[in-house]
Amino acid sequence: MKKCPCWLTALCPVLIFSLAQLAIAQPRPTPSLSSAFTAGLRFDYFSRTISWDDDKATSKLTSYFGSLVLEYKIQPGFSLAALLGYSSSTFDGLVFRKLPLSIDFDEGGGINGLIWGGEINKILLSKESLDIEAFGQFLAYLGSKKEWAIPGLAVSGTIEGKPSWMRACVGPVFTYRGWENFSIYLYPSFDYLWGTFEMKETIQTLGGKEDKEIKGKSQFGISLGANFDLSANFSFKGEAGVYPYKDGMDYSVMIKALFSF
Repeated sequence: MKKCPCWLTALCPVLIFSLAQLAIAQPRPTPSLSSAFTAGLRFDYFSRTISWDDDKATSKLTSYFGSLVLEYKIQPGFSLAALLGYSSSTFDGLVFRKLPLSIDFDEGGGINGLIWGGEINKILLSKESLDIEAFGQFLAYLGSKKEWAIPGLAVSGTIEGKPSWMRACVGPVFTYRGWENFSIYLYPSFDYLWGTFEMKETIQTLGGKEDKEIKGKSQFGISLGANFDLSANFSFKGEAGVYPYKDGMDYSVMIKALFSF
C-alpha cells in the first residue's frame, strides 16, 4: 500500500490535537440524540477519476460499501466514530506494461474487500439556528486477491490483482437548524484519495509483478446533506457530494441511520 504523503501524516496529529483542545474550551448545545453511544448502518457510493504513471494516464475508480458505525460522544458537541464494513470496488482502465504480456485491465468487475475507518466531529460555534463544526474522516479499503484467466493464449495464463485505497477528508460543516427535527448542512472539504493496485501475471514458467500507484484527480469536494431526527433516539442522514477537477467532476452519495442507546 502506498504510504501517506509526509505532509498529510504531519497534519493529521495537529488537527486531532486542535479539535481536542476546542472540545475542552467550547460549550455545545444539547445534541439531537440523547445518549453517549450511537450505533447505526451506512451505505456509500462514489465514482472518482484516478491518475497513475505520474499523472500521464487516468481511469475510473467506483466503489460501493456498507458499514457499521459506532459513535461515542466524549462530551456535548465532541464525538468520535469508528466504521467497519465491506466494499466492492471497480478499477477500470488501468494498464500494466511491465508484465510479460501487457494487460489492459478494463472489465475486471468489482473486487470485494474490507473497509474500516474513523471520524472526528466538533462543534466550534453555535448561534441561534446555525452550527459551525469541524469534521474529519479517514477510510481504508483492503481488497482481497482476485484471479482472472488470460484469454486468447495457446497456453494457460492467469493474472491476479490485489487493490487497496485510502481516503482522508477534513473541513468545516455549516448546519442550519431552523426547522424542528430537520436540518440541512454544507460541507466543503479537502479530500485526498490514494492507493495501490498490485498485479501478478503467470504464463506457464513466465511470471511478473507490477504495482500501480493511484491517486484521485480531485483534491476538493463539496457536499450537501440533511439530517432527520425521527425520534429522540433515532436519526437518518442523506448526503450527496461533488468533486471537481480540471477536466470534469466526480460524485458520491451517502445514507446513514443512527440509533442511540
